[in-house]
Amino acid sequence: MPANYEMTWEPGPRRWRRMQGGRYLTVSVRQLRKYFNESSIQDTKEGSYQWANRWWRERSNEPAEVAAHERRSGFGDDGAFYMDLTGDEALAFMIREIQDRDLELPEEVIEAVIGKPRLKELRRGLDTLLHPVKPPVDRTVGHLVGRYLEMVLSRHRAGEIGVSEYSNNKASLLYFRDYVGIDLAIDSLNADRWDAYYLHLIGENAPRSIRSRRKHFNYARNFLRWLDDLGINTAPPNLSRKQYRFKGGSQAVPTITTEVIKQTIQSAKGQLQLHLLLMLNCGFTQQDIADLHPSEVDWEQGRIRRKRSKTSDRDKVPVVDYILWRETFDLLIRYRSSDPDHVLVTESGKAWLRDHIHDDGARSRTDAIQSNYRRLEVEGKQPLKMFRKASSTLLDGCPDHGRYAVHFLGHAPDIAHRHYISSNGASFDAAIKWLGKQFGY
Repeated sequence: MPANYEMTWEPGPRRWRRMQGGRYLTVSVRQLRKYFNESSIQDTKEGSYQWANRWWRERSNEPAEVAAHERRSGFGDDGAFYMDLTGDEALAFMIREIQDRDLELPEEVIEAVIGKPRLKELRRGLDTLLHPVKPPVDRTVGHLVGRYLEMVLSRHRAGEIGVSEYSNNKASLLYFRDYVGIDLAIDSLNADRWDAYYLHLIGENAPRSIRSRRKHFNYARNFLRWLDDLGINTAPPNLSRKQYRFKGGSQAVPTITTEVIKQTIQSAKGQLQLHLLLMLNCGFTQQDIADLHPSEVDWEQGRIRRKRSKTSDRDKVPVVDYILWRETFDLLIRYRSSDPDHVLVTESGKAWLRDHIHDDGARSRTDAIQSNYRRLEVEGKQPLKMFRKASSTLLDGCPDHGRYAVHFLGHAPDIAHRHYISSNGASFDAAIKWLGKQFGY
């Protein structure tokens, strides 16, 4: 078995994975069989690693001369090493082959390939490369990242954190692990390596999104603090250096006109029209729509009273009492389901948004509302989240009702709005009715 894979094996989904240019390339054993038209590729780590590495090298656009060297250099069927390269070029290729295959070559073979003078000159470095001291498995970055993610997964299962928080942890830690090396000794995560990781994240090969760069950095920092807290490894002294910042990322806030909103709702079919109205009328997200419980709807008065799904477990978050526009309430009655836990479900009886973590830690997310919206063809169509923002923006800009913008979104009030924490009532109803008139309801 090779000591250092070019691709990283993930036993859960049985696939190979590698980071390149700030993104991941993945390939399953099934895809390898189809790509090479080779049905004999085994569905195991040992039986597929050579094919995975070959697949990646073909995808990585290596120079033609390197590909040519690979075709005419290497280990033959008899186990003998053959090569028509010489000098340092031969040495580099030989070391790569030996490390990939976890082999040890007799010194006389190495001497015959690169020459005795050069071997003597490079002996110290060569010994380190050919016979590296491997850290114990439980002291490698890969093992400890896996252990940390098991702890994070346990927190999710206990209800301490949501699906997104676990998923962000996992994505960021796997990115960090792949960058520093899965087999790297944990003791090697020192100040220099942490500084190098920051420089990587602000460089050209990091993810384009500033938000993703910040996440990768912050979640990796949490991991290093966890190692320090448990006494596994001392945190680098520059772990929280103030100069480690990620500037930029601010973008102009997109807007959506009332004309586009009206045209989009008129073009929507089925429940999608109701979903868009709930976003305008109640500031709902897709998760709020999927989680709406029958007990939260007053079917006599035409009202919805609930906390925002994302922050429903927080004491300071208000229960918002929305009066429904006639169009919203009529559609809600029409599409009301018999499900005891969900007011609205798909035609197949499933929740509109399903997001959960499997036993193996893999995330499964289905957003049927977003899928339906993507298929809607409207000139000037804006992202779905703009419907929720459109209403709060209109409220915030209204002299008479601007104080209700924070309450409308179901957010915990800040200092400026704290005295409006109990904002339900006739005045808030008037604000919702005024909002409806802006959209023609």
